[in-house]
Amino acid sequence: MTHPFDDFLPKSWHVARTDQRVVKFGILFVVLISVATVGAFVVSMGNWRSVAEDSMEVTKQWNDAQHRVHEYVKVQKELKDAVEKAKAIEEHLDGTPRSILLCEMTQLLPEESILDDIRLETRRRVMKDDVVHVTEFITLLGIAQHDSIISAYIESLSVSPFFENVSLQYAQETRVDSQRQFAIHMEVSRGASLSMEVSE
Repeated sequence: MTHPFDDFLPKSWHVARTDQRVVKFGILFVVLISVATVGAFVVSMGNWRSVAEDSMEVTKQWNDAQHRVHEYVKVQKELKDAVEKAKAIEEHLDGTPRSILLCEMTQLLPEESILDDIRLETRRRVMKDDVVHVTEFITLLGIAQHDSIISAYIESLSVSPFFENVSLQYAQETRVDSQRQFAIHMEVSRGASLSMEVSE
């Protein structure tokens, strides 16, 4: 005899229902896994897109930095060349022009005398901090009627702002007409040349 509270449904129905539940849970699980996979894929694609954009930005900045470095090296080389050119020009412009020196020496020369030769000597000396000190010396060779003319010429050169340390090397009698052959040594005054340039 069957108890009234006993299940009147057949066992096969319960098995089928259990199988249906398993299938539903399986489908739900598969859907959840698929949604999670798609979400992870979307997030991963977003990250890859961000990485690609960052990579492109880094590449752009790198190319810009390379261009800037190239321009910097180019400007640095141009600046170095300009400094070297300026030093070369300064080396030629720092001293008194030769034409002014020649004009000064010939104008101060007494009438009763002549210049046979003018010798220029340039001495360069490297000072502290690699500063090059240039000193120019001039030697005048000439003929005068007598010693007083030579003395007057030396005095005129000594007063000139273009020369300093003027000294007589020798004065000797020539073999013809008893004239005096002389040699005068002096230094070009660089301070006077600079003051002259400023005044102009």
